Amino acid sequence: MTQANPKTESEFSQLVKQLTHLAQAGPKKEIAVHKENGQPIFYSWSGISIMELPDGRRFEYKLDESGTEKIIRELLE
Repeated sequence: MTQANPKTESEFSQLVKQLTHLAQAGPKKEIAVHKENGQPIFYSWSGISIMELPDGRRFEYKLDESGTEKIIRELLE
């Protein structure tokens, strides 16, 4: 049975944290630019389609037959 090297595991954990940070930095910047330009962002959370406005308000939505967003309800915190 091979023993785990705590130093190697720690270095690996640090590398994973750094890569995760770098991978998230790009999308966070793009989201900020979208909001600064007055554009909503769209995402899904727990199977709910969400439209978030630049002012932070969030709405559940669905697409109608023509592909237009239809607001279902405002999501309150």
